[in-house]
Amino acid sequence: MKKSGSARCAAYLALALACGALGACGDGGDDDPAPAGAGGQTGGTSGAGGAGTGSPAGSGGGAGASAGGGGMGAGGSSGATGGAGAGGAAASSGGDSGAAGESGSDGGAGSDGGDVDPSDVPAAGTVPIDPPSPSGCIDDVGPGGALVFADCGGDIVFNVSVPEQCMTHACGLIFDVHGWTMTGPIQEMNTGIAAIGREEGYVVVQPSAPGMSWNAAMHDSVVQDFLRLAIEVWNLETRRVHFTGFSQGGAMTFRMRCALSDVIASAAPVAMRGGTCEGDARVMDVMYVQGRADVFVADADVDSTIAALIDSGSFEMDSVLSEDDRHTWTRYTNAQGRTLEIVDHTYSSGFVGGHCFPGSLDAPGLYGCDEEAPFAHGRIVVDFFKAHPMPAP
Repeated sequence: MKKSGSARCAAYLALALACGALGACGDGGDDDPAPAGAGGQTGGTSGAGGAGTGSPAGSGGGAGASAGGGGMGAGGSSGATGGAGAGGAAASSGGDSGAAGESGSDGGAGSDGGDVDPSDVPAAGTVPIDPPSPSGCIDDVGPGGALVFADCGGDIVFNVSVPEQCMTHACGLIFDVHGWTMTGPIQEMNTGIAAIGREEGYVVVQPSAPGMSWNAAMHDSVVQDFLRLAIEVWNLETRRVHFTGFSQGGAMTFRMRCALSDVIASAAPVAMRGGTCEGDARVMDVMYVQGRADVFVADADVDSTIAALIDSGSFEMDSVLSEDDRHTWTRYTNAQGRTLEIVDHTYSSGFVGGHCFPGSLDAPGLYGCDEEAPFAHGRIVVDFFKAHPMPAP
């Protein structure tokens, strides 16, 4: 659906107000995707993430280094958003979705999960468990679609969706992290992953950052602690723990992919530059979704990120799962049975370019792409996760 002029203007005005009229947007930590001239920052993120140095408000910032979790592009843009959104589904990993809008049907491009046969790992929400028990800052186990936990540290509000079956059976876990100027509920408005999780047997956590901006040094450890606590409280299926995020949330996904490689089965960073992990982090299954002409992620950074992901796991091209004049969805595999899928698209939204969700459930908003897409971000990400549980030790 095309945005009306008034809807687009309202969305851009909201973005400007969130940044103090685009004059003080450089203080959000190393993931802040401040537009050029709005107070970007120098310094990049490496591996588990480090803090960048914010440029003064109104300055363009400098070109920073980027490694691992993504750094900053020239002109003061550090971190980024973009990618794909929720709605219908076209080709999908795992073969669970068919033509656009037919969630859960057979057909579409499938993912065989490498050396892990998903059928060998119990489906989410099928293995009997002891009833969940509150612990720490999680004082309500649900079920419910909108549980809120605000006293877990870092001034983060954790928005949690817990399906009914998670009271009696081991569900999976998906973290779905928002980008700059967003919140957990705004993320859900675009991806619909919490709603999909309630159908598929996944607890879904969509945290909200204080000030709508993530800071690696301040927030990563709190997010990690909550993730581990959630696994314990809800007796979750430990081979079905996954992480995805958009923009700053994409940067966090790259960092968690490195820091929690022993916990997270597969990851899906969206609209963020990244690359290899430092140290001995496990090479995991990854889906990378990225728009071109993204105002926050230069095409050269997209190319270098794809190259780094391929190199990090010694991946070789396997097949093109889906392609038209606006996107190419390519699968790569390696000798160890790992899978890398790249969804490279040219959908766009106004001045942010490819920094948007194709198939967004909030199409009139700033984060939804203008053009109709044959796939939906939330659906393809969840299907990828279903097809790529943690490999056996």
